[in-house]
Amino acid sequence: MINAGGALKKLLADETAKMNGMTLKEKVEYIWQYYKPALIAAAAALFLFVFLIASLINPRGKPYVYIAWTGSVQSAASLETLAAHLSVALGVPREKDYAVIEMFMPGGSPMQDNKMMILNSMIRAGEIDLIIAGAADLQSLADNGYLLDLSGIFPNIDPDFPFAVSIMSSRAVFDSGINAADRYAAVLAGSKRADRAAETIRALFGHKIN
Repeated sequence: MINAGGALKKLLADETAKMNGMTLKEKVEYIWQYYKPALIAAAAALFLFVFLIASLINPRGKPYVYIAWTGSVQSAASLETLAAHLSVALGVPREKDYAVIEMFMPGGSPMQDNKMMILNSMIRAGEIDLIIAGAADLQSLADNGYLLDLSGIFPNIDPDFPFAVSIMSSRAVFDSGINAADRYAAVLAGSKRADRAAETIRALFGHKIN
């Protein structure tokens, strides 16, 4: 019979012995190199737990629509401005419900990798309603069945890619000081608020899709 407790103690002792002669920087690099998947998974689980708890105790209410913006913007304040514009356009009182836009920036740093892992977890959990991203990223999501076909909602959408609407000419985005080149809005198929996400796309254009 395998002694799980003894094996764990031996593993911890071996790992401690390995790191005893390392500098702090070397210890951090070692832990990140060998335990990266576990650390990212734990951080993603913690984020979702905190997100759910905050949703329950937040006195203002809960998100009317949750939007994920992938890629960089000029400033986080510009996304807050856009969220405020959308809340007004949607007629949503900010003290009750509100539009939320969170930025997820892909890249090579541990923090960015962690954020993208969290985004993937939220998409699978149906917590993201609307995603704004580049064409290549949205194509990948569409290929895996994560995006809603919008041709029944927006008749003038590109028939070759009926999953997303370009926001380059969005007045709300322009007024928020955001460069929306190569950015498209798409509704997540697993969203619990898909109707609100489609309504939000209309709000981006002042209720007019070009």
